[in-house]
Amino acid sequence: MAEVEDVTEVGSPETLVVQTQAPRPKVAQRERWLFSFGCGDIAHSKVFVIIPGTYDEARAEMLRRFDRKWCGQYLATDEEIRKHIEEYRLTELPLNLLI
Repeated sequence: MAEVEDVTEVGSPETLVVQTQAPRPKVAQRERWLFSFGCGDIAHSKVFVIIPGTYDEARAEMLRRFDRKWCGQYLATDEEIRKHIEEYRLTELPLNLLI
């Protein structure tokens, strides 16, 4: 997986929460982006979605459809994330099935 570029610390030292953001590509080119869901989300724990567009376009579409109820954004061609999908037997959720 790509290295994390931006890390933001939120809260006091006693209640520190670290939020990470996937690295933003240097050039805003259209790609296929894979979005994962956290394993605590029962409805989506074994699925992922792929959204085409630039980094920002795909992220905006994911936020529109799922609000902040998702986990990570990766290039769909990332070999390590593809291995993870196979290892955990995740299934693609086609966006045309969603409203």
